[in-house]
Amino acid sequence: MAEAIYTMGVDIGSTASKSIILKDGKEIISSSCIDVGAGTSGPSRTIKETLESANLTREDISYVMATGYGRTSLEEADFQMSELSCHAKGAYFLFPNVRTIIDIGGQDAKALKNWRQWYA
Repeated sequence: MAEAIYTMGVDIGSTASKSIILKDGKEIISSSCIDVGAGTSGPSRTIKETLESANLTREDISYVMATGYGRTSLEEADFQMSELSCHAKGAYFLFPNVRTIIDIGGQDAKALKNWRQWYA
């Protein structure tokens, strides 16, 4: 049997830092939310908490994707993607029939409509 592939997503917002570890791109292994965002210890704390909860190390993670307001500040990230693209991909993965996405963040609000054509 093939060895599992673990990936991590880190969302560094203006007011909170979140992270998640997926096994084989589908199963949530661990997640964390720290109520402090970019420019603070929040990103490193959420990464540490998520790895510890999953009983994994950074070396066990195949790649790390960073998103959010502070995505460019995460040196551990292998990739970066805007939060709007992440919202669209995640919504399509979880709820393929959804037509509108609204993100109410710490500093602003964003809405996506008719985005499905990008990921269908």
